[in-house]
Parts: sequence; C-alpha cells; structure tokens
Amino acid sequence: MPALRASALRLAALLLGGALAFSAASAQDFVTKHGDWNVVTYAENGKKFCYIHSEPIKEDGDYTRRGDAYLLVIHRTGGGEDQVSVHSGYPYKEGTEVEVTIGDAGFKLFVRGDKAWTYPGDGDRVLIGAMVHGLTMTVKGTSRKDTYSLDTYSLVGFTKARTAMGEACR
Repeated sequence: MPALRASALRLAALLLGGALAFSAASAQDFVTKHGDWNVVTYAENGKKFCYIHSEPIKEDGDYTRRGDAYLLVIHRTGGGEDQVSVHSGYPYKEGTEVEVTIGDAGFKLFVRGDKAWTYPGDGDRVLIGAMVHGLTMTVKGTSRKDTYSLDTYSLVGFTKARTAMGEACR
C-alpha cells in the first residue's frame, strides 16, 4: 500500500467539509491504484468520504524549494459534482490564477493560499470531462515570491480511478 501524505489527507478533510477537523483517529483506507491515481476512503463522524489523488510526473519552474504538489478529485456524495483541487506546495500569489492545460483546452483556477479550484458553475464538470479524455495535464502557478511552477500530471488511470472512487463511496 503506497504511503499517503499527511498534507494531502489534511487537505482532503478540509475540502470535504470545511468544518471537518482532520485527526489521527480518521481511518484512512487505500482502496486501489489505477495508473498514476490512488483511490482513498476515510470515515469522519460516521460518514464515509472518498477521493482520488496523483502527484506530478514532472516538476519544472524557477523556484528554489517547495512542499509536495498533488492533485485531488473529491467525490461529492448526495448527487453533487466531484470537485477538483490543486495543491502547489507553496502559497500562490494573491490575485493570480492557476493555468491548467489538457491537450488544446485551457482552464483558469482561482487561488487561495496554497490551493486552487475551478470557478463556480460548470468548472469542475468541464475540467473533469477534459481529464477523462486527456493523457497529461499541466498546471502552472505563480508563488507569492513571484516564482513559478509548471507541473505535469499523468491522466493514465484517471477514469478508472474515478469510477472506483464512486463505487467505493456508495
């Protein structure tokens, strides 16, 4: 079972409920791996949550150091759309946007701290649709120190992992 990074798990807990407090008592369960994507479930206050995550296969930029970068897709139970988030490993520069590219398609994500999300509306649905059909995804962000990162994620296994996530959270 691959090691799950604590920072990714804390972010998932934050994104899943805002008010959910991540604790060591949360039971994190690795479900499966498809390509470059891991499927994870955990229980918090008797409720089950699911997400998939991946790390960059390539990291470029003009930064000197940064924390872990990763991409999460969180399953929204109750019929809501799954939610995409990006963690940069550094605080983003206020007022900037993250640029995501999949094939010929480009997307802009808003930033807050060291995380980025799609804008309200159809953003998650459209981005996930592109991820289903893509092979790689690049994520470019600017830090508050005016350095940039350009991370490349593999989308190999994304669709199967997303399907497994939905099945794990039924």
